[in-house]
Amino acid sequence: MLDTNARRESLLKVMSKRRHDRVSNLAFEFNVNERTIRRDIQKLSEIYPIYAERGRYGGGVFIENGACLGKKNLSNKQVDFLKRQLQQNLSEFDKEIALSIIKDFTKSK
Repeated sequence: MLDTNARRESLLKVMSKRRHDRVSNLAFEFNVNERTIRRDIQKLSEIYPIYAERGRYGGGVFIENGACLGKKNLSNKQVDFLKRQLQQNLSEFDKEIALSIIKDFTKSK
């Protein structure tokens, strides 16, 4: 059985190929219970554009449309920190460029 970090890394690789799967399938594949997969997805969603939805027919684990799992996203705390720093140190032109970079690396929902 994989340790938590190895399982989550493997889960990301699997999902980057499949883009969608059921929690029950992933739990079976990784030999863990469904609750463990949901916790993994919850933790991974803090950094990656991956999420789980409940639903009788449409539920499962998804990768956001157009998202690339190799791209990490800034957390809310990181975004807040960077925006505070921008207010103090950059010209308006540089601030606009920096904000566009933040937008590119911020998870959108």
